[in-house]
Amino acid sequence: MGGISMGGMGTIEVWPNETTDAGLTWMGDLWNLSDTLPQPVHCPSLQMPVGNFVSMFLYGIVCVVGLLGNTLVIYVVLRFTKMQTVTNMYILNLAIADECFLIGIPFLITTMYLGEWKFGSTVCKGYMISTSITQFTSSIFLFIMSADRYIAVCHPISSPRYRTAFVSKIVSAVAWVTSALTMVPIMLYANTAQTFRNRT
Repeated sequence: MGGISMGGMGTIEVWPNETTDAGLTWMGDLWNLSDTLPQPVHCPSLQMPVGNFVSMFLYGIVCVVGLLGNTLVIYVVLRFTKMQTVTNMYILNLAIADECFLIGIPFLITTMYLGEWKFGSTVCKGYMISTSITQFTSSIFLFIMSADRYIAVCHPISSPRYRTAFVSKIVSAVAWVTSALTMVPIMLYANTAQTFRNRT
């Protein structure tokens, strides 16, 4: 029978084409470890159907309520001239940004339900660009509104020179352009990709 023995000067002698007690087979110049390596383990799915259902349900409620509320804000500010104040212009732009973001939620819910993206590369890029820009824009307008309130309260005498409709339009345009420029990498590189399960 083949095996491993200790030769002189501490060397190891192996009989060719034999199997050792450890299950290692000598194949010419190579060791065959196939009998000793652990077999691949198939991990269970980490998806939780109940959690996904709750998330999709909450996303749906946020989408419906948000679309109705922001649409109402946009209509009121644009419909009535007296509502077009400096603060309301910032609120209008914030509502537009939120509206654009909420429009993409149905795509997110569908993707969560199916477990993959089914709308193609072009829609994927459009969704990623719009979502990224609107998220960043919403944060900018929240900052602008806070700064506007600070100026109006802490500098009531000098603030009317800066808190005009023209200035608010300029500030709003700069906010949108800044968001778009910040998201240029997403515009250039956003795309779909195949996972190890051949899903998009």
